[in-house]
Amino acid sequence: MEDGKFFLETVWYMVAERVIERAIEVYGLDEGRAAALREVFLKGNLYRVELS
Repeated sequence: MEDGKFFLETVWYMVAERVIERAIEVYGLDEGRAAALREVFLKGNLYRVELS
């Protein structure tokens, strides 16, 4: 069960990372704004999976 949870959390994080990188590219953000976006939206605890 824990392996599945870890896998899902990893997948969610990877999806979020791709969305953020795409947004940076589409909106042409400079490195400072890109770093701020990554800092806010790529925190590990944001992509926790609760299994019940």
